[in-house]
Amino acid sequence: MEIPICKWCNKNGGKALAVACKGGICIWAASYPGNTTSVRSGVTLGTLYRGSGTKWTLVDFLQRPEEEQIIALSWRTNGKYLALASFESSSFIIWDVVEGVGTPIRRGLWGISLLRWSPSGDYFLSAKFDGTFYLWETNTWTSKPWSSTNGFVMGAAWDPDGSRILIAFSESSTLGSIHFATGPPSLDAHLIPVELPEIQSLTGSRGIDKIACDASGERLALSYRDADDLYKGLIAIYDVRRSPLISTSLVGFIRGPRDHPKPIAFSFHDKFKEGPLLSVCWTSGFCCTYRLIFHSHVLP
Repeated sequence: MEIPICKWCNKNGGKALAVACKGGICIWAASYPGNTTSVRSGVTLGTLYRGSGTKWTLVDFLQRPEEEQIIALSWRTNGKYLALASFESSSFIIWDVVEGVGTPIRRGLWGISLLRWSPSGDYFLSAKFDGTFYLWETNTWTSKPWSSTNGFVMGAAWDPDGSRILIAFSESSTLGSIHFATGPPSLDAHLIPVELPEIQSLTGSRGIDKIACDASGERLALSYRDADDLYKGLIAIYDVRRSPLISTSLVGFIRGPRDHPKPIAFSFHDKFKEGPLLSVCWTSGFCCTYRLIFHSHVLP
């Protein structure tokens, strides 16, 4: 069974959900009493109900060639644009969700594995399975190519102000931090390693799987592969300092419920005002939310 890729749109409190499937993207929107959603003409209506009068309505279907399997999705923060890529396509698509029109960006980019908009939408990351990745400025969609000898990009997380991005590689326990020297649309940037010595020394792992940063950029969650039995399947939590360069301090680990679960997906809540709130889906079938309330390290 193929597992669909889902991405929340954070605009307006996460009331839109994109679900990838063969042939396109389903866009679902939340409706509340007195606040109905509009459905684009020609879309077959589908509705799912939750408690408290909330319902999810299929408001659009962004159609791609038949049997094309979407493998990467990323919303722009404003909720107007959705980027998507598939195994079969040689370019990624920027879809205007309002107009229902998709625009391909540059041919010859086979094998895209990951897409990420920056918070402001001025920059964009696309990564491929061969270890190359591209940073784009989205005014003219000009790009700068990069390459890695540490495997392909497994995860990426933008800094809240979009001035840097953390990148995890499949064959390394060290993250990369790309710093932009000036603001957009400049692509002048520098790659600086961010060491995570505990990942190898404590867990025995040599590769990062997924990463996520909270809205403040001060908390980092990551999963890793091929660890020792004691640390297998855990999520590591780091405190992050961002000035002048990114550095990290290990806070601890999160273990999922039941026997030997592994994290499938995890994400921080972008709007929770009382501290970092991390939601995790585990292979044991549980989806758990963790309040990570602790103080940052204060330098003397």
